Amino acid sequence: MSYKYLLVDSQIANTRTATVPYTSEVNIRLDHPIENATAVEMLSFSTPNNMHNVRGHNNRFECMLYNMSLTVPTIERRAYQIEPGLYTISELVDSLNAAASASPFGATPTSPTLTPIFSLSSSNKVGITCSSTGSGIRRFVLFATNFWNSIAHRLGFSENQVFTTHFDSQAGVDYSGISVGEPVLGQDKLFWLIGTSVLINSITESGWRLNSNPLVWKCDGAGETLYGTTIGFEAYQHLLMKSSLVSHDFESIYRQSDGVVVSKTDNILQKIDTNVPLFSYLHWGSGGNVQPFVHKLSGKTIQSFSLELTDDTSQPFDINESKHWTAVLRFKIAEENNQITRDTSLLNQNLRFKSSHNCLR
Repeated sequence: MSYKYLLVDSQIANTRTATVPYTSEVNIRLDHPIENATAVEMLSFSTPNNMHNVRGHNNRFECMLYNMSLTVPTIERRAYQIEPGLYTISELVDSLNAAASASPFGATPTSPTLTPIFSLSSSNKVGITCSSTGSGIRRFVLFATNFWNSIAHRLGFSENQVFTTHFDSQAGVDYSGISVGEPVLGQDKLFWLIGTSVLINSITESGWRLNSNPLVWKCDGAGETLYGTTIGFEAYQHLLMKSSLVSHDFESIYRQSDGVVVSKTDNILQKIDTNVPLFSYLHWGSGGNVQPFVHKLSGKTIQSFSLELTDDTSQPFDINESKHWTAVLRFKIAEENNQITRDTSLLNQNLRFKSSHNCLR
């Protein structure tokens, strides 16, 4: 058994020009094909750990304000969109405060009812303060169309602190917009107002808070400040290197919209743990407790293949969202069995001799 090693530099492999658009895939064509390849693995990977942590698919912070004591109760919805880029948690807090100030809750921007205020505690947990003007009964909640791709998740709020359609379908209905004329509050709704008492899913507010349920801010008057469960995270938990070399030996699990967890074939060559701080250089290598994924190739000849770097949700990085990276791949080569080759050659020679002398029977 022998090996062949290949060093890949994404900068060299980038084929973008004025007429050829950027592609996140690094397409590699080998001048000398790799024959009899039986397996491939990634031995090392290096890149600066400063990939954009806010991007087009995860740049929304969604929330709702329930105005309960109006003659006709209403729901106000906001989706603060953060400009894609690389942010520290402190910078995200500042950006959210700017977005909230630009789009406060209330009938008119000049006389806002409530403007959520984001802050960073001494323990580095993100808090949100919600206090409303006037004497109305109001409740503020967080919502996420896709929690794992939300700004709330990155800030350190846990899944059980944020309303999602998966947790409560009525929250999804409230956020997407209820039908015209349909009541906002009621026994079969997310919130129900009896006199001045607020019930959440028919549970009293004090009872709701005893369990690990989504946060509900009491915004009346001075209001209150509630915090995320953990500190926010700036770097990705891991990266994924995908490749066309990988076909049927790797599967990932996903949760469907109906909540069912399923698995499907994925072309992940290697999971790369990002165990260094932001703005550091990431050097991942196999060895010790880190074992590379070994993928079988069935002895085929490798003429060309592609590599693609993605984040921890399998979203590839755009041209300005990550720096160049390098990786070393190792191909395992099956050597020919010389003894079998010699035996076959001798047999063929013997058959040719007998045939030429009419000795075959």
